[in-house]
Amino acid sequence: MSFYKTKIAKLGAGYAVDTFGKRLTFVGNYPCQAGDTVWTDGKFIFGNISPKPQPVIFDEQGGIPVLAVGLRGYFNSGGTFKSFPVAEDISDGNLVSYWWLINNNKKIFYNNIESNQEPFEDIEIADNNSVFTISRFSGWYDASNYFQIYPIAGDSDYTFSKNFDDFKSGNEVIEPLFFKLQKDTETDNPVKWFAVFRSTLSNSSSVSLPPVKHYTFSQQIDYVQTISFSQPGIWNCSAKFHEEETVDSVDWTTTHEEIFSIDSDGHKNIIYKCDSSGSSSSIEYVTTEKIVPYADYSEKLGAGPSLMYFDNTAYNYIGAPFDGTLTIEWTGIGISKDTFAGTRYSIVKEKIPVNLSGGTDSEFFEPFAYPVQDGFYISAEDINSPLKLFDADDKLVLNFETSGDNFLANLAGFHNFAAILIKKGVTISDREYLLTIHDFDFENFRYKPFYLWKIHNGKVTRLSDACLNFRFNKIKNILKTRE
Repeated sequence: MSFYKTKIAKLGAGYAVDTFGKRLTFVGNYPCQAGDTVWTDGKFIFGNISPKPQPVIFDEQGGIPVLAVGLRGYFNSGGTFKSFPVAEDISDGNLVSYWWLINNNKKIFYNNIESNQEPFEDIEIADNNSVFTISRFSGWYDASNYFQIYPIAGDSDYTFSKNFDDFKSGNEVIEPLFFKLQKDTETDNPVKWFAVFRSTLSNSSSVSLPPVKHYTFSQQIDYVQTISFSQPGIWNCSAKFHEEETVDSVDWTTTHEEIFSIDSDGHKNIIYKCDSSGSSSSIEYVTTEKIVPYADYSEKLGAGPSLMYFDNTAYNYIGAPFDGTLTIEWTGIGISKDTFAGTRYSIVKEKIPVNLSGGTDSEFFEPFAYPVQDGFYISAEDINSPLKLFDADDKLVLNFETSGDNFLANLAGFHNFAAILIKKGVTISDREYLLTIHDFDFENFRYKPFYLWKIHNGKVTRLSDACLNFRFNKIKNILKTRE
């Protein structure tokens, strides 16, 4: 019997397929996954790993506390939910927006958000058991715009605040989009922060429109011969045109926009850039006028000279400005023959296309990633792309585009998530995760629904429309959370 090494392409139930397409059966407990190299005789995969003593993370007294509408309890090591009074009953959905919950491995903290408090955009529990929040303040308390980290439980007196303007490089307008807290294990601070901002710099100018012409005219008439039954009436007509040229302009704005992330360590990443220019007026063309002459040597039957008893000109007699001679003579009772010899003019309008281009517009996108919790992170190709959730080992947990939930599939941009593994497995298809989202609607000043999902094999199942956990953490003894 000879042995050789081969590379695993994919796994099945009790078997694997190598890169040559050969199906191999496991005869030991050696754990492997796609991409691993194993020893085989062409039929079996050999190898065992001796069991090592592991700390008991979950038992009937341990689990992951969850407080949500319809769910009040914990998930055990098998991913099964068990009802348990981990906090106050919030079955009244109207109270959901005013509660929060967070825990470490020993203790649960929960409370309601008082109406006079700024909304919490994120909550983190540090290694010293203190609970910290991060909130933005936008000018209502004083003249500045800033964010603040503040302890709401525990013994820590650490606070931190930062003005938004400190992230500006000039006269641009800066707007916060997203804030996140994390444990800080590298400095003396209990927590660190991550933020995303949008900066916009606009310059105003004017752009000249093409000059246009407008005409008015006056019709003059000279009676050469008065009409009678024995002789024709003759009028010499002349039209004088008055030209006016108009020069106008429109307001023009050039805008430079950036979206960038920055953290408490000073790491800055440009995610998006856009240079654009344009006018607030929607102008495709301007209208100018021109004079169009054409010869008029024609005759027509009229209603007799009675029309000429009034102060008529060639314009209101023939319907256009006219240079030339108008002759009117009787041909019968009440009937005349009118002869025009000269030039008739029309004033017509023309559209002149307007090119308001003030420069070349450009956009730049950069793939980005931002933290979720405990090594989990979200990434996307750009700010408009569907999101992807990865674990601490850079393994793809969930592709939102193929998640099976319409809400998640369309989700892009920045959102405050929390996630945790609730059921272990050899492969990603065996594992189960929890995922929740916390967003605040600053336009209407209210929290959005705090959805809660379970993830299995790349698909999500919505468990609740409102979850109060700002973090998911395993707790050693769930009995200590009793009221």
